Amino acid sequence: MPEALYFEDFPLGEVVEYGGVEVSVDEIIAFARDFDPQPFHTDEEAARAATGGLIASGWHTSALLLRMNCEAFLMRAAILEEAGVEEVRWQRPVRPGDHLHVRRHTLISRPREAQTSVGEVVFLYEVVNQEGVAAMTQRSVLLLKQRPQALRNYRVSCSTRTFPSVSPPPSAKLSSLGKRFSPMGNGSIRASLLKPPTVMRGSPPRGCMWPPPGCAD
Repeated sequence: MPEALYFEDFPLGEVVEYGGVEVSVDEIIAFARDFDPQPFHTDEEAARAATGGLIASGWHTSALLLRMNCEAFLMRAAILEEAGVEEVRWQRPVRPGDHLHVRRHTLISRPREAQTSVGEVVFLYEVVNQEGVAAMTQRSVLLLKQRPQALRNYRVSCSTRTFPSVSPPPSAKLSSLGKRFSPMGNGSIRASLLKPPTVMRGSPPRGCMWPPPGCAD
């Protein structure tokens, strides 16, 4: 199962692009008949006179954005609350045959001072067509869990360091360490990022199974 995404995984200023959908005539008409039955969304002849041809409902474009967000990251994000959509702008009509993808900007990323282990992230999404033009923008706010403290401490104390080679105690079974340590080409050992180690009797409370020099909480 993919690793969960926490507040720390959305740094300020980050810009990422993902997704890809092609909009068809049938999809435009089907969505509009159910949710936005204005003639320029449902009737090609009427649309030619009003908008120069059939165009998708703006809410259809919004729904496509949500689907691409879910596929890219929302289903894995440690969301506490979807605080709301602050702004939506439909800037360019979406027409049959358009290819759309998402460009996501992290505008704000800050801890919530009054709420322990909660972070606030404000995203600006652009739904971009095949010409590189934003057909729609949306500004949204998410409240996310911060990464668990024990895991943050573990990553800071061990995962970024390289230690001299050490031998495990004779009683330690290497198979029990496979998920926590990986050998490196220079003969040293580095802690893996997969998960914090299991604390065993007689071992330090966090960090490494046996403490290499310099690895202390």
